[in-house]
Amino acid sequence: MTSRGTGILREQNEKRVLSLLRKRKEMTRKELMESLKISKNTISIIVNQYIKQGVIQEIGRKQPNKTGRPTILLKLNPAFFETISMVIHSDSIEWSVYNYFLEPLHTDTIYLDTTDVQTCVNKVLDIIEEEQQNRSHVIGVGIAVPGIVDTNNGSIISSVTLNWKNVPLGSYLKQSIALPFYIQNNVKAAALCAIEEQADHAQSNFFYIRMGEGIGAALVMDSQIWDGETSTAGEIGHLSVNPDGPECKCGQKGCLERLIGQKTFLEWTKKNGTVYEMQLELAKYGEYLSIPIMNMILLVNPSHIIVDSPYNDYDSFTESVTKVLEDRSKRSLGLGQNDIIFNEEPYSELEGAALAMILSYEA
Repeated sequence: MTSRGTGILREQNEKRVLSLLRKRKEMTRKELMESLKISKNTISIIVNQYIKQGVIQEIGRKQPNKTGRPTILLKLNPAFFETISMVIHSDSIEWSVYNYFLEPLHTDTIYLDTTDVQTCVNKVLDIIEEEQQNRSHVIGVGIAVPGIVDTNNGSIISSVTLNWKNVPLGSYLKQSIALPFYIQNNVKAAALCAIEEQADHAQSNFFYIRMGEGIGAALVMDSQIWDGETSTAGEIGHLSVNPDGPECKCGQKGCLERLIGQKTFLEWTKKNGTVYEMQLELAKYGEYLSIPIMNMILLVNPSHIIVDSPYNDYDSFTESVTKVLEDRSKRSLGLGQNDIIFNEEPYSELEGAALAMILSYEA
C-alpha cells in the first residue's frame, strides 16, 4: 500500500521526468536518472508507465562514446499533451493550440469588443469548448491578459488596455470548465519564453521590456519572474516620466505608454512624415525608455536588459537608449557593464501563455 507522502513524491518525480524530456527532447534512462538524481528503480517504473500510456516513446539506440552496450533513447510524444493558449487584446482574442514541445497546431483570431467583460468571457468559453471537442489530450488553458493579474486566483486587478477592474476571470472559468487554467500578465507570459531560451545560460537575472499594444516589463531573478507583493512589479507603462506630458487614460500625466506607445506613434505619423522628423521623434522615445531602464539598473543591477519593441529596427531609437544609458552609467559609481539586447523578433505572448500552463502542470 502506497502512503500519501510516497504518492506525492512519485507524482513530483513524474512531472520532473516530463519537464526534462520536454526541454532535452531525447534522453536515455541513465541520463534521466543522473540528471534528476532519482534511483534506477524509480526511473524504470515511471518510464515504463509512460511508455504503456503512450506518453514516452522508445525511438532508437544511442551508441556509447567508448566501449559498452548501446542504450535506448527516449522521447516524449508531443501530441499526448496539448494546451489551449489565448491572448486577450483590446479588440480581439488570439488563440492557438500547442503540443508539449510548444509547436502550434492551430492558430486563429476573432475580433470583438473585449472591453465588454461578459462578451469577452463568453467568447473565451466558446473557444475553449470548441477546441476541447476536437482534442482528447488537452491538459489546460493558458491565458495572457494586459494589466495587473493575480496569478493565484486569475483575477484581473486592473487593465487600462481593456478597461477592466477587479474582474474575477479565474472564477468565471472555474464555474464553466473542468480544465486547469493559468492566467498571466501578457508581458510576463512573453518573458517566460526568454527564460526558457536562456535556461542553460549562466545569466538568469534580467529585465525584460515589451512594447506592443501597451508597455510592460518583467523582472527575472534566478530564472523566476518576480511579481511583487501585489502583482504590480514591472508595470512601467504607467510610470510618469514627464509630469508636464499629456494625460494618460489611467489618469496620470506623462506616462511612458502615453508618450511612446504604438498608438501615440501612429497618431504622430499622421501629422509628420519626413525621415529626419521620425529620427528625432524615435530618439526622444529612446530617452524616455532609458529612464525606467536606468532606475532598474541602479536598483537591482540585472545581468542584461531585453527590449522587445517595434522601434528596434530604427537606429535612432536603439542608439538613443544605448547612448543615454552609457552617459548616465559614467556618473554612477559602482555600476557594471549591462548588456542591452534589442530583439529582432519579439517573444510570443501566445507561446508564453501556453508555456505558463505547461509549467503550472509540471509544478
